[in-house]
Amino acid sequence: MRTPSENERPSSVTTFLNGNVLTMNDAQPRAEAIVVRDGGLAYVGTNRQAREAAKSIGRERAAEVDLGRATVTPGLTDCHVHLMNLGRSLVLPELCSTSSSGELLGAVSRRASQLPEGEWIEGFGWNETTWAQRKLPSLQELNCASPSNPLFLTRVDGHAALVNSLALAAAGIQKSTPDPQGGRIIRHGRTGEPTGVLIDTACDAVRAFIPEPARERKLEMLKAALCGLAAAGLTSAHDAWTLPDVIEMLFQLEAEGELPLRLHAMVPGDMELMKDASYVQSISGSSTPWVSVRSVKLLADGALGSRGALLAEPYSDDPQNQGVAIFTGGELELLIGSIAKMGLQPVVHAIGDAANNSVLEACERCLATEASHILRPRIEHAQLLLPSDVPRFAALGLTVSIQPAQLMSDIAWIEERVGPERTKNAFLWGSLLRSGTRLVSGSDCPIETPNPFVGIYAAVTRKDAQGRPEEGWFSQERLTREQALRSYTSDAAYAGFSEHVCGSLIPGKLADFTVIDRDPLSVSEQELKGTRVLATFVEGREVTGSLRRQ
Repeated sequence: MRTPSENERPSSVTTFLNGNVLTMNDAQPRAEAIVVRDGGLAYVGTNRQAREAAKSIGRERAAEVDLGRATVTPGLTDCHVHLMNLGRSLVLPELCSTSSSGELLGAVSRRASQLPEGEWIEGFGWNETTWAQRKLPSLQELNCASPSNPLFLTRVDGHAALVNSLALAAAGIQKSTPDPQGGRIIRHGRTGEPTGVLIDTACDAVRAFIPEPARERKLEMLKAALCGLAAAGLTSAHDAWTLPDVIEMLFQLEAEGELPLRLHAMVPGDMELMKDASYVQSISGSSTPWVSVRSVKLLADGALGSRGALLAEPYSDDPQNQGVAIFTGGELELLIGSIAKMGLQPVVHAIGDAANNSVLEACERCLATEASHILRPRIEHAQLLLPSDVPRFAALGLTVSIQPAQLMSDIAWIEERVGPERTKNAFLWGSLLRSGTRLVSGSDCPIETPNPFVGIYAAVTRKDAQGRPEEGWFSQERLTREQALRSYTSDAAYAGFSEHVCGSLIPGKLADFTVIDRDPLSVSEQELKGTRVLATFVEGREVTGSLRRQ
């Protein structure tokens, strides 16, 4: 697919008729037709007036598309994806989608038999909380499965890894190796020897020794991810950890007309980056309507599943552990303040209640209200909160980026991690909205599916895929259907600084929209997650689907 340049693109008018158009425009919530001219919305309203509008533009007969009562929404945005992880999961051999430790070891053993000695084995997605017996494989078992190949298997949350002795040796990790700041080397209680389980920044010590794929391979992964997101009905995505070479490839794809959706990139941030921020500042000046690079992402803690999320009190199923702080409170303040001084958007991953509290404290000290309005700082996840912290997000002007589908996975085990009382403080979406906080939604794919309608289902029902619990999990925290849809459209556009061009269907904005087979505001709850994308349009061009023109 090639995107014509502005000078090459012929003037064109297309009228889309007989639709159920959900505009996300309070002044005109619904319509039945839209007129697209040269990539922009020229008219939104009735069929008859749409035809008249098309003629008034100067066309005796514009191209017409009969939507057949299909529903049209503003282009959908996933506010938290991991492009390259998604691409790897689509391109590389699958290893980790297994239902037991034994299955995982078997998959590793088969892969090892196919590779030359010394070549690394990588995999993503193991999740022991879904196994009948939740015991992880031992280091000895990992060594037996892969005796001649270093092994690095990332947990589904991206915050833990299983490694064998060859991988530990490559990184120089042994009994005497101290835990790095923001990470843990899980050890045997009696001997202190590493078990082969690494948490958060401890993973980085091994990851640094894994050879990078060739650029052609990485480009293949990137294209696969982009196509997968567009097929899910997305016209925009926010990549939550964009390395410099990926940014370069995104700009290359844009120049070649090969981008099927818009990208809002978040550059990884750490203390080293703040010492020399010239790269981020220079690349942010190169942002375009298709590739925006104006955010820096920080990690405040890990994840609940791997017990790295930073908690105010110890884990209920690991009483000696409160998680990990990637940065101290003072470092967070310095980093967030530095990002703000560069005129960039601070974005902070915070899952545990103590981590969120620490980020709120840092923002309170270093961000003025005016800066928040201009820079639109964000907290990603905000999964477990202290009740007293809920109103502080709105007071500080922080947008909260949630991943609703994760509730569907996590409700099966979260009480084990934090106990029944703290469980009540998880996924407080309704409370945050009622306090005035802006919520935007995403998937964290490939951790969860990038299908936005699965996320909408989770947000409005708070049930798992089987519809349990029947009344919804802490149902007072549900979103309304319109709130959920806004979190993927108009509010998502705001979080990416693009509400002036997309996020709602209003004449004068770009013609980014998604065509689906049912109305998410009226179908039954169970039907929501089965919504089918019929077509995705970016600037009036159909990037997926095949709607018939007349």
